[in-house]
Amino acid sequence: MDTLAGNFFIENNNLKSCEHADFLYDPSAFDLYEVMRVIDGVVIFLEDHLSRLRAGALILGYCPENLETELEEVLLYLIRKNENRLGNIKLLCTSQGSEFQYACYYIPHKYPDAEDYNQGVQVMLHAVSRPDPNLKQVSVSDSIREKLYPVLDSKGIYEALLINQDNLITEGSKSNFFLIHDGKLYTAPDQLVLKGITRHYVLESAKDCGVECLFRKITLDELAAYEAAFICGTSPKILPVRRIEQLNYDPRNSTLRELMQRYNQKIEAYIGSKKISTAF
Repeated sequence: MDTLAGNFFIENNNLKSCEHADFLYDPSAFDLYEVMRVIDGVVIFLEDHLSRLRAGALILGYCPENLETELEEVLLYLIRKNENRLGNIKLLCTSQGSEFQYACYYIPHKYPDAEDYNQGVQVMLHAVSRPDPNLKQVSVSDSIREKLYPVLDSKGIYEALLINQDNLITEGSKSNFFLIHDGKLYTAPDQLVLKGITRHYVLESAKDCGVECLFRKITLDELAAYEAAFICGTSPKILPVRRIEQLNYDPRNSTLRELMQRYNQKIEAYIGSKKISTAF
């Protein structure tokens, strides 16, 4: 069950009060989901989220022609009704026969604080594989969350890195994962991970900065060879990692800091472009 934030949520084009849902919502009837961050009333990288949702819906055999247009209007309406609330919105969709169904609502969020960005966070390792890493499925996400989140909370650990059946480190439970060595960026191949929206813009930021990115299978044995590490995602953006189990990393690494700055500039530019486009 999801806890709802804000005053209103939307289900199949119907605006409803969160009080009528007892502040909980059951996402289990839906197949796919996206979690999007709202800053200054703007859904960050909205087009990318909707494009990924369309791709997932096509894989599962359903996708209305006007999906992006309809859902963009719904999301903007939800934001306005919640008074341009800053936070995270969860968007769910499924198909019942030939009928496309969706729901969207604000969910509680916890963003890293200044110390997390300055000093880095601690992460742990956890053995689990996603059946299809490129599908953001509700059932898979809920299963991982139910097993991991109580452990993370009890240990004060920010995230868990997933180890697949081949003993490879692929991604985080709710983030993508990168390593840095000798000024170069390393991450798992696309086919092993969910191709996150933030990940895409991290790779774009690396290209802008002239930082080479190598896609390779990362084993447990080679973790100690890297100088810096970070996770990235909708809520944390680019977040330095200071420790993976017993291994320490440099959260002040110059390549990492340059990527963080460039990525934040991309967010600011996106917000600026949306504010300009909606002013006319």
